Amino acid sequence: MIQIRRQKGFTLLEVLVAITLTALVMGSVFSLQSQSNRLAYQSSEKIDDTVNRRAALNLAWMGVKMLDELPYQVESKEALPIPEQLSDKIKDNMLRLEAFDLLDENGEVLHSGVHLKKPKSL
Repeated sequence: MIQIRRQKGFTLLEVLVAITLTALVMGSVFSLQSQSNRLAYQSSEKIDDTVNRRAALNLAWMGVKMLDELPYQVESKEALPIPEQLSDKIKDNMLRLEAFDLLDENGEVLHSGVHLKKPKSL
């Protein structure tokens, strides 16, 4: 009688199933990693833009005209007229509200605001 010995190890079918499952898991992990990197890059760009806009707004509110390092421009205009019944001395020494628009490099208005402007004599 011929004896059949049991061999230790995996069958070809078991190895193929294991490789397929491993490939599916690794593919999903790499896909998640790729999406995470893309989201982190987009978030970084939005944070940089927000920080630049806030800095430009702060400078505009303080009445600083030097925004050379930022890609924005401030367009100023008079917000409130000075009452005519005030004396010239008071008019020359009073703070004035000045409206401004924060413009991007294309000239589109990003934000409008008002800041106090010091008189020229102070």
